[in-house]
Amino acid sequence: MNPSHTPLFKSIIKLIRPSVIALSLTLLMLFMIASKATSFMPAVKAYGWKPVAQTLMDTSGKRLLNFVTAGRAYGNTYFFNPNPGLTKTLVPASPTAIPTGQTFTYRLTWRCAGSISPQDDCYNMRITDTLPPGIEFVSLPGVVAPVQSITGAGGVLIAQFVPTVPAGSTGVLDIQVRYRPLETPNGLSSPNTAMIEVCTFANQSCAPNYPISVDSNTITTTSVATDKASASKSLVGGAVLDETTTYRIDVCNNTSGTIGVLGLQNVTVTDTLRTDQGMIYLNSSPAATAVVNMDGTTTLTWNIATVAGSCQGLNINVRYPSAIYGDAPKISNVTNSATVNGTLIDGTPRNFNVGPIGHGFSAPNPSGTISKSAASSDTGSPDQNVGGGVNFNVSISNNGNVTLDSQVIDDPIPNELNLTSVNTGSAVSGRFQLNGINTWIPVPLVALGASVAVNGTNFPGLGVGYVSRVEYTFTNVAPGASNGIVLSGTIINPPHGGGGAYALPKNDFCNTATLITNKTGFTIPNANAQACLKIVRDLDTAYPRTTKSVVSGSSTYPGQVVRYQIDVNPPNATNSVAIQEPVVADLIDANLAYIGNVAVTKSGGASAGCLPGPTVPTVTPNYNSGRTLVKWSWAGTTCSVPPGESVTIQFDARVKPGTLPGNYRNYSAIVDVSNPASQFMTDSDPKRFCVAPPSDPSQPYLADPAITDGNPLANGCVSGPADVSIISFFQLDSRKGVKGQLNFDPAFADGSPGVADFFQSGTTFVAETVRGGSIFWALEIFNQGNVSANSLDVIDILPFNNPPPGNSGAGTGATLGTTWQPFFLAPIDTSTAPPGTKVYYSTDPNPCRNLVVSVPGCQVMTTLADGVPQTDPGQ
Repeated sequence: MNPSHTPLFKSIIKLIRPSVIALSLTLLMLFMIASKATSFMPAVKAYGWKPVAQTLMDTSGKRLLNFVTAGRAYGNTYFFNPNPGLTKTLVPASPTAIPTGQTFTYRLTWRCAGSISPQDDCYNMRITDTLPPGIEFVSLPGVVAPVQSITGAGGVLIAQFVPTVPAGSTGVLDIQVRYRPLETPNGLSSPNTAMIEVCTFANQSCAPNYPISVDSNTITTTSVATDKASASKSLVGGAVLDETTTYRIDVCNNTSGTIGVLGLQNVTVTDTLRTDQGMIYLNSSPAATAVVNMDGTTTLTWNIATVAGSCQGLNINVRYPSAIYGDAPKISNVTNSATVNGTLIDGTPRNFNVGPIGHGFSAPNPSGTISKSAASSDTGSPDQNVGGGVNFNVSISNNGNVTLDSQVIDDPIPNELNLTSVNTGSAVSGRFQLNGINTWIPVPLVALGASVAVNGTNFPGLGVGYVSRVEYTFTNVAPGASNGIVLSGTIINPPHGGGGAYALPKNDFCNTATLITNKTGFTIPNANAQACLKIVRDLDTAYPRTTKSVVSGSSTYPGQVVRYQIDVNPPNATNSVAIQEPVVADLIDANLAYIGNVAVTKSGGASAGCLPGPTVPTVTPNYNSGRTLVKWSWAGTTCSVPPGESVTIQFDARVKPGTLPGNYRNYSAIVDVSNPASQFMTDSDPKRFCVAPPSDPSQPYLADPAITDGNPLANGCVSGPADVSIISFFQLDSRKGVKGQLNFDPAFADGSPGVADFFQSGTTFVAETVRGGSIFWALEIFNQGNVSANSLDVIDILPFNNPPPGNSGAGTGATLGTTWQPFFLAPIDTSTAPPGTKVYYSTDPNPCRNLVVSVPGCQVMTTLADGVPQTDPGQ
């Protein structure tokens, strides 16, 4: 050959483009890739170069040269070992001083570096990370290839990979951890180092132990926790002579959570009451650990093991007799104090003297309030049909400053309602009237409580009549206390009391209740509250309903399968009828690919015509901005789904490669039924016949005439959302292929191979050429995850044998045993690389690459300027 040909030992591909994501990764196969700014987006496709290097063979070699990649080298077979690596970082990288209880992330960037495959593949690789004392797992990474399993028992993470991880693979495991809240002292230094272990080609079973193990760098964090303990005492109710007065002691350890808080433990609260001065101790809540009466005082003690990131409240109830304390206006101040003693988690004592609380006394102000609401028992809406159930909820409270003798709810029952049950709450007595006759009948004690049925036992004398009025009494109602009753019944037409049927719709179906508040020595005005409903119709009514849920895969990664479930489940409402021959639609997000695996089942009451069901739905790809419309239709069948029964569809969809992290929401809809239009409410409010369509703009098909087919469900009956969370995932894979001049496929007009042609022959392929002939190499890099990869450098050390010992593996530093020397024949083709890719060449035979491997005697890497030819002008 021409002696002026200069061997080019190394080429660097630089991918340059501004990007907001800055990840620094090393791809180790036959290339080490680097880019100053270009972003490899999550791979819906792989980036490839064709050819990466086209070389002129050394004429001093044999007439037929075999250049072997991915497992064989000319002349001999060399068995090397992989060069695994593990880098540990914090996300974010700073600060390293972290509040206790706050979640932070350890990022483990792993790599399987090698020069040839399968000899340099990583076999049975695993990563082990033992958490330092005081730190615990919050969440572990998901299991996604090439990770096979992940465990975190006992604070030790073990990530076991698939049996073979190819040389040139790299990826990320994000581990969320935290310092244990309330248990970790301030300033705890926590160094953490993880380890990656691999088996070799020659010892894939790792007998007797892993032959190769590499520790990561050490990341050290420091806990931050401060003293947030406090204590206080206050007057919270009463301060009326001869009435209950309530004091409250609050022992607090940060009122807004546990993050960055030192734990407070072994707390003792002591409150000494001066009962010798006439104060009367009544009780406490929670009950005191000990109550000691001595020397005219009453001492209360509480023992609290731990106070979390909130307040522990202690209420003390006392009474000040007017016979001792005299006329209230003359008493300007009484006092009460307490002590709180505890210890912080670091051993620091914390002692508080709370109080004294000084106060006078107020004039008594007895008062009560009432409110009332009404709703359909079927749908919860303010509308109902004749025959449908209704709930009237009556709520009362004591909003005064004294304990009330009693509060009484008096409620006349509307004639349109047939009372069927009562929830009397904590009422102590009751009475009722029958058939509109103004005669009170006592309610037996057995008729007090939840869900008391209206029958002859609970309401004596009922017979064939009806309950027309009820009254329930609550006694000794403390300030701030709330009570109430719930009246349940069925709408009837014609109403009780005689007379003809009323016209529909009826907009004034109302019920008014009265609150009677009693306190000895006071006259308190009654209070009223009213609630109304609309009675809509008296016909058979269809209530189409559908729900959507995620059976599996609600939190997942690109490439994984999500199994969804759709239920057609009309409610068991009064006068409701079966849903006939439903058509169900689902518009699958563009980031998920419909797979199928449909399973259709039914409950026992659904008709036999619902099975086997439409297991092969109508699938319309690229419907409405890249989505997939799937429709399951029972049209033309005898499928009938009665109220309270269901038909269920399950199917699979796969998250597409490169799907970005985030929450992906999906709905199902019933878009057609064969029920007659007369069975649907015609009111404009869609809630009256189905769930309202969501306001989510990602579901435009809901009002699409092509979907609803002109049926009465103009907007479809839509499910609630089913959400799938896509987790961040990063993994790069690469492969390198070679073809010789004698391997060219004649189908290629220019005699050069296509990208696919490089990789179709497997790992034992031998490239063949002639002396002075050509060899082509190609490299593909795959971003398998959903996070962009930046700052990539690709280093390729071309084969050479002079100077000896020849080229070493870019990822391992091992001598490869090359016996020949190629030269560049043409520049590297970057036409299929990302925009901004640049190639630099160097004549350094053994360049340093310390981020990957330390090679003895390496030379500092020197590159020619971008655009300088790969050989001298004499070539």
